[in-house]
Amino acid sequence: MRPLAPLTVELRESNWPSRLAAILIAATGLACCVTAGPASWFAAPLLAVAAGGMLWQRRQAPSVWRLTVFPDTGIEAIETGSGEVVQGRVADSSLVTERCIALTVVSEQRPLRLVLTAESAGADDLRRLRLRLRLNQSAPSAAR
Repeated sequence: MRPLAPLTVELRESNWPSRLAAILIAATGLACCVTAGPASWFAAPLLAVAAGGMLWQRRQAPSVWRLTVFPDTGIEAIETGSGEVVQGRVADSSLVTERCIALTVVSEQRPLRLVLTAESAGADDLRRLRLRLRLNQSAPSAAR
């Protein structure tokens, strides 16, 4: 039987919260312009520019995290969106739904709680990660 290679899953941060905020800011600017008339025409372009800036920033620099699960050792490395690498051990993993896994990684630097979804990690990667975590948890402690 071939040894398992490390599994790396890329997690993309969801853009929907910031997009929703930008849409709300733009809608507020439009509502001010319509209801208050010429007195608010100065505020409406500022709100529109702020909304556009938020959308542009999120589009240019999406935050990508990388979670690497190494076989047999049970040690995981997480590269955060800012480039920080956290190494530790999965202390707890639970299948929240078929499309969502919650992980707690304990390390010397800091504990991390991750919630991986099929939208952020991809359905195939999520399935492989679930299988790998199950294999690592069922491995004898001597192999770790």
